[in-house]
Amino acid sequence: MWDLDVNRMYVPLNVGKHWISMCVNFVTRSIEVFDCEGLRHPGAVEPFAVLIPRIVKAIQSSKSRQYQVKQYTVSYVSMPFLLNKSSSDCGVYALKHIAIF
Repeated sequence: MWDLDVNRMYVPLNVGKHWISMCVNFVTRSIEVFDCEGLRHPGAVEPFAVLIPRIVKAIQSSKSRQYQVKQYTVSYVSMPFLLNKSSSDCGVYALKHIAIF
């Protein structure tokens, strides 16, 4: 069950020609975004913050139907300056951030 057996979901996400990582935390109802370029991608991330609570409510058991649909908070994790010097490496860094957690 979501929020009981599964606490977090890690997602690599392609935004244009760039890769970022997201950690969706079902317990705290938050999304942490890891971008090696330190950019913000609200157009790509915000839809997840809106849709994930609706999906979680739809798949909850009948005992857990009191789950309230509320948009997840989005935060961007600070990354070391100029971590990614080559745009072709961003996919590797996106996976690395997922592997660390």
